[in-house]
Amino acid sequence: MALVSESAYGPLGDARMFDEGKSPQELLQNLSFVSWQGEEAAAQNDYALQIVPLLSHWDPEVVTGALETLGSLGKQGAWFVDDVAAHLSSNSNAVRCAAITALGHFGDASLSRVQDLTRCMSDSVLAVRASAVMALGRLRVEESKDAIVALLNGQSSIIAAAACQSIGLMGTTEADLECVATKMDEDATRFAAITALGHLADTVSASSLSKYVPNIINKCITDGASATRDAAVATLGKITPKVDEQSKEALVKLLDHEHAGVRCSAALALGRLGHAAAASAIARLLDDVTEDDSELHLRLGGVARSPAASRKPRCAALLALGLLGSDSYIRDCAKCTGDDNHEVRMCALDCLSNFPSAAGNHSVEIGSCLEDRVYLVRVKACQCIGRLGAEGLMENLSDVFEDKSPSVRVAALEALAVSPRTAENFMNEAVKCFSDPHPQVKIAVVNLFGALGKAAQSYASLIARMLQEEDVGVRGAACQALGRLGEYGEAFKDEISDCLGSESTWLCDAAALALKQMGQSPAAMLDYAAAGETE
Repeated sequence: MALVSESAYGPLGDARMFDEGKSPQELLQNLSFVSWQGEEAAAQNDYALQIVPLLSHWDPEVVTGALETLGSLGKQGAWFVDDVAAHLSSNSNAVRCAAITALGHFGDASLSRVQDLTRCMSDSVLAVRASAVMALGRLRVEESKDAIVALLNGQSSIIAAAACQSIGLMGTTEADLECVATKMDEDATRFAAITALGHLADTVSASSLSKYVPNIINKCITDGASATRDAAVATLGKITPKVDEQSKEALVKLLDHEHAGVRCSAALALGRLGHAAAASAIARLLDDVTEDDSELHLRLGGVARSPAASRKPRCAALLALGLLGSDSYIRDCAKCTGDDNHEVRMCALDCLSNFPSAAGNHSVEIGSCLEDRVYLVRVKACQCIGRLGAEGLMENLSDVFEDKSPSVRVAALEALAVSPRTAENFMNEAVKCFSDPHPQVKIAVVNLFGALGKAAQSYASLIARMLQEEDVGVRGAACQALGRLGEYGEAFKDEISDCLGSESTWLCDAAALALKQMGQSPAAMLDYAAAGETE
């Protein structure tokens, strides 16, 4: 679940986010907001259509931000592939890089631009060439593969790193795999190499990758950069059956490594590998109060921090023990819900959500987190309760409907939606959320009532009222919910049909699906839409 933005824009943004009068700084902030919301929100609000005019903005930084955001919106941005490709000849290096990267994210829609991207591999600017190499890899352009493989041994480590990741995205032969794996030996290309191996784990046999496990552990798990270690943990998890006992024991020894981040990665890797014999060694890290602060300078510079489990051994131990399902240490894990550090409390809740017994034996600890001073912990507590699906714990969620944070209210409603039978006992309390000022909360409560089926039929008129909301996401959720309520929802088919004329393609699709569930034919839907246009 994505957390609801606490910004002034509200959960789904503002239609005036990209007005001409906005300053470049405001536009960049809003573009970042849209990227964070993701493709679904873009579909609901037609953000891509609003962003395209910014490609003609006078400030190259805004153009770069617009291109990057369109790339992050996937299929929604791909509608504007030609507008993006027009910037491949920009005088700005940053703009060219952003346009190339966006095309790489558009998938098949960009295949008509392969020749242009191939020409960019010869650009005079190193960053542009590297972007082109990556884009061709994302598009899986086999004709470019030999040329990209040849770049692995070039003079530029940046190009070699891009080539590594590009090959990983394309898939490879055994010979190419060996070339990529050797790049783990070099500091400058290690992250790219382990990332590529992680991608290749999806396309080549685990046996083919197993011979590189010692190097993954010795070179990548012990690397000073958390991103490299995280990628190594993920790669080992993908080839679990082929990780031998000797390698697992090597990871156990790393639990005593002098570097806090390495201890974290070793614990997480053992958890992903399901090495239950290491549970006692991992549990010792619950008393490890150190933290890897080697990347603190990045945070001070505005870069997001690494996940808590990549920095704090206690957090890594909690997640690893949860993955191992080791009941022997559940009491120690539950105690961490009272830790002074909110990240530790969140990881403790993540851990407990793996143990069904926690719902009964540690309900007090979990329930107390619903009143935590940090809203992120309260969100995590709701998610934990939802995953455990325990009726006794869910009784606490009704009090959360009035939490001051919209993210917490959303999490509580989504947790109840996991267990519709239990949710039926709290419908009177949940109804209040239909009047919530935040659209995302309204969406969550509408989705909850839609999931209740027959039990929510008497609330069909209340759900239908949401069809008059200004927010497209709320209206779409209402269409979807009414489509699940049988004849009670069908009573509002005329109101739903009005949505077929919306400028939002996402809302039109939601309305069409709801009408289809009601037995309406495509021809009838077109008649509804035409009637709406002539009124």
